[in-house]
Amino acid sequence: MVKRTLMMFFLILVGCSSAPVVERANLVEGVKYNIAEFNFDLVYRLNVAGYLPAAETEKVVRESFENTLKDAGLLAEDGDEGVVDISVYIDYRRIFTGEATPFPLDSVAPPTFFLAAYAQQGGLKRIYSSDESILIGGGLSGLIQSLTGVHVTGDAEKDVLYSMVIGKTAAERLIRSTPGFASDFTAKEVDPDVKSIDRWLQENKRVEQVSYIPSDVVAGYLAAIKSPDSKVRLEAYEQLQRAWINSSEIYQYLQQKVEDRYLKELSSAEEKELKQQIKTIAYSGLVDFKALLETVAESAYDEGVRRSAKDNVDTLKERALYASFIHRRLPSGINLDWKQQQLYNMTVSKDVYLQRRAVRQIYKEYGKNEALLDALSDNLNDALRKTYRSKLSIDYHAWICRTLGKSGKVKYKPQLEKVANFAYYEKVEEYAEDYAELL
Repeated sequence: MVKRTLMMFFLILVGCSSAPVVERANLVEGVKYNIAEFNFDLVYRLNVAGYLPAAETEKVVRESFENTLKDAGLLAEDGDEGVVDISVYIDYRRIFTGEATPFPLDSVAPPTFFLAAYAQQGGLKRIYSSDESILIGGGLSGLIQSLTGVHVTGDAEKDVLYSMVIGKTAAERLIRSTPGFASDFTAKEVDPDVKSIDRWLQENKRVEQVSYIPSDVVAGYLAAIKSPDSKVRLEAYEQLQRAWINSSEIYQYLQQKVEDRYLKELSSAEEKELKQQIKTIAYSGLVDFKALLETVAESAYDEGVRRSAKDNVDTLKERALYASFIHRRLPSGINLDWKQQQLYNMTVSKDVYLQRRAVRQIYKEYGKNEALLDALSDNLNDALRKTYRSKLSIDYHAWICRTLGKSGKVKYKPQLEKVANFAYYEKVEEYAEDYAELL
């Protein structure tokens, strides 16, 4: 087993603190910490297949944080005295190389992040809060090159290592702020091996997707794609590409059609339809059909069909990430039709792209639906702090203000008034003020 030590990381401060100015915590030597709250937020501009989603990334960061505290003898255990409950905040921006250009790569660049820890002492009392930092260093690339046995597309291994180091860094800063420890205290280096990284990546399982699309909707699409009229079929493919339908019955039928044709010489009309069938399968986001597209990309008779299938393998991977959010079960007690269910899941997904799409549709079609409005209202609270999420969500938060203000539901007025006074970004403040006046 390959085992190396991750070394030579440095932090560069690149901005101002995201944490509010509050009273300092009162800590004494011998204190132990109980992690009462671990607030982790992961944001990114690109949604790339193979990387850990937010919930799993949080587990990596938290485990590293806890292990570092434990090694320093500061993680509270049952029966310890002098225990202080703490709230930890980690705001993590995953960055992909070239993400701001028309030609982004699926390789992660060093992340940026904010860190803070507060003692729960009659309210939150600050232990430390960091400026925005970026992780750089020379030891990582060599370690990545030495890893074997981790079977993940792209640089997901590197991202796991970044997460480990950030967890360690957050704990290290807490330790330095603890009486009895030096202000330049350095914890032992993160020591990941292939097995530990592979464990995290293998735990990144596909979320269960449920069958909830009404049978009459599925039957309608099936009838259209089986129509003897090619125009009806082509229109149905385009409709399916715009929708989020996870019925295996539809795509198994299309799979059969693709398998019947991809090895044959086709007319231009037949080739056009085959490409549309391939694209429709890819847009389903159902990973069970990935092998089919890869086979067509490798073996199709026509070069254009091979290229189409190859491009759509990547499309399917991207859509699968979104599908894993969109097709989830609703929480207990929330009852929505299937389209509303998708919008609810998009809203609570924490994915900025899906949230932007959802709020516009809610505004246009479901502006009185309280379950959807409540989900939007919860997200608007993110506008009150300077975080990566609030920066990437300025337009989204403005749309929430508009949607809540036009809902006619007075219960949202106090929140809009608060956002009008305390939102970090001016555009959100202005929208909140304007639309609060409508309620």
